[in-house]
Order: sequence, then C-alpha cells, then structure tokens
Amino acid sequence: MVAAGREKSAKIVILWPESEDFCIPRPGRHLGRGALETSDRECSMRMEMTRFLLSSIRYPPSSSSMRRFRLEWLLVTVLLLLGGGCYHYVRSSDAQRAASFAALREARVGDETLKHFVRRRTAVMVWGANASAAHASPGGQTVIIDFDPQPRMRLGYGHAAAITADGYFLTAGHCVEEATTAADGPASSIYLVYFDAAGPRVAPARLVARVQDERSAIDVAIVQAAAERTRVPETFHLAATGGIKKGSAAVAVGFAEPIYLGRRMKYFAETCLGGRVAGSRRCTSEACAAIEIFSDLPLRPGDSGGPLVSAIDGKLIGVNTRGLLSWTGSKEMVAGSVLPDEKWVRRVIEADRQRPHEPVPAVPTTMPSTRPNRRVRSLLFSLDGDEVVDGAIAGGESLKPRQR
Repeated sequence: MVAAGREKSAKIVILWPESEDFCIPRPGRHLGRGALETSDRECSMRMEMTRFLLSSIRYPPSSSSMRRFRLEWLLVTVLLLLGGGCYHYVRSSDAQRAASFAALREARVGDETLKHFVRRRTAVMVWGANASAAHASPGGQTVIIDFDPQPRMRLGYGHAAAITADGYFLTAGHCVEEATTAADGPASSIYLVYFDAAGPRVAPARLVARVQDERSAIDVAIVQAAAERTRVPETFHLAATGGIKKGSAAVAVGFAEPIYLGRRMKYFAETCLGGRVAGSRRCTSEACAAIEIFSDLPLRPGDSGGPLVSAIDGKLIGVNTRGLLSWTGSKEMVAGSVLPDEKWVRRVIEADRQRPHEPVPAVPTTMPSTRPNRRVRSLLFSLDGDEVVDGAIAGGESLKPRQR
C-alpha cells in the first residue's frame, strides 16, 4: 500500500501499510487502527509550518531541475519530523511478550497463579460473520468455531473481561463498532468464548452499552453472553480509581501469532504479558467518567478489549484500547487502557437486567449434515493452554469432528 495524505477537519492523517493510521502528535483511541490525533491548535501550527516551507518551493519547469526538486521535498520531510515528530506503532514479537511476563510467572493471587487467574476471567470476542457450529477439542480446553463461507467475509478478534456472574463483560468500544444496542434492534454477529463451570463455551453476545469519545479517549463497551442460564463463576473486581499507582506491576492477556493449520483453519493461543503502569489521568464525557491508564505492556492488534490487571491483588484496572506507541527518536513506549467509572457500569447493568430481551438461538455443536464442510472456515481458540491440541498440531492430526 502506498502512503497517501488527506486533510479533513483540521487533522493530518497518513495512511500506513496494514491500514495503520498515523498523524501528529497525540495518541488516539484505536489499538488496531492506531489513530493519532492532535488538538486543533497543534494541528493548525503544523499546517502553517508546512505551507510556509512549501511556499518556497516552485514546481520544476523542466526535467533538468527534478533532482533539486526531490532534495527540497526531502528537506521538508526531515524538517517536519524534527519539528513536530510523530508517534509510530511498535509491534512486539511473541518472544518479547513472553519475556515481559517472565518476572511475574510465579506470582499468585490467592490460591491461583496469576497466569491462571487472569486467563480464566478473560473472554475472546469474534465478530464479522455468522457461526454455523462450535465444538470443543478432544482435550476440552480449546474451542473450535466454524463459519459458513460468505462473500467478503472479514473476521475480527478481540478480548473482554468478565465482571458479573450472569455474563456481563467489559470490552473496548471499537471492538463492537458495527453492533447495535438492544434498544436499536438485534445485534450483529458477535460471539464470546469464555469459561463457565464446565469449561470453555461459545455464546452469541449482545451489546448493552458503548461509549466512544475521541476528545476524552474513552473507548469502552459492555456486552452480555446471550445464552440460556449463563453462569460465569470467575469474574474480575473493578479497582478503585485512587488505587492505581504509578510504577505498579500489571498484566494483560493477548494472542500469540496464529498458526495456520490449513487454508481455512487458524489456531490462536492465549499468552500473558507483563509490565508497569506509567501514569494515569482522569477523563470525562457526556456519558460517563473514566481513568485513562498508560503502561509499557507490549500490546498489539488483537489485544483490544482485554483486561489490564493489577499483579498485586488481581483487580481490573482497565480494558486495553491502544497498542504500544513510541515517539519519533524516543525509546519510551506507551500503551493505553481505560477504566470506566464503576457506578456507571453498575447502573447500566442494572438497567439492562430490568429490560426484557428476546431469546437468542445458541450456536450448534455440530455442523449440519446438509452443509459441505470443505469450504468452512474454522478458528481455534485455546484460552488456558491445551497440550492435546499442541500435540495434534505437532503430529499433523485432524481436529475436526466427523459429520453426522
């Protein structure tokens, strides 16, 4: 993809490869898209500087002066970077993410290891297509979701944090941008993979509320697993806003690099990341108040909506909304998370419990025999590790159940 520029509403945006958006100089709200926006004053100053520099350059009247023209443009680019700079997205490797959690590997919360504690309370979100079947792997720790082939199907992945026993989850607002609230009609295809008392389970998700405000950087949503008798035995407790301390250890959950088991089968394994809180600030919008938390955790696309958890007491201190960013020429890297006001969260959930909801059909556990599965696209999610699946992958064995 060739980089191109566009100007709209006093913003400077550069389209980057892999659909990553960059501009100057304040981090924005999206983890996957990496949008960076400036205040109008800062942006206008950059634009005035650009116009001043470009005013001294005249288009070359002939091909003989093309070399000088290119050098002048190169000088303009260097001056803009030195004078304003920009944030760029830093994509960490699996090895770097694993190393970030090494110091917390033996940490415990009560009787559980920190790794197990966080994973069991974290759900995976999938959206963008309708699931035709879902079933467990032979070991029972991995969920396989089958999707019927659809034109222009583009699946999205994210995470969510369990906060109530009846299936309410906190996630990032941009993970459910295409969904509708219960008051607006039936939600689009969103699915949650979470742990209940029996093990991992797949259920359709219903959007309860979403708040996205670019100025305040609030980017949160509440969804509920729309399954009959939903029970989530292990949940997070929200941390007090005053209990988030700079320099305190924190942990998050994300995807390792996916393994392709064929043209239409992809395997995702969860991994834990560690780091420290770099700072926080209060932010408010018309809908709710929140705390924006900055950390050095190596977050990347796919980690959006996942929990940011205190390594000391296991409390939820935020949901991840933005990946790891670094300023031009600086070694400092900052990721973003948001913790909404707990009173707002409880108020929204209580109001939703009082509202009647239409039943949502469950995801079938096997593919219908009338549908050929040779073109079905399958996703495998291992939430808490699965030795059987890892062994099957190493041995080249099939993980698909037989058709009935």
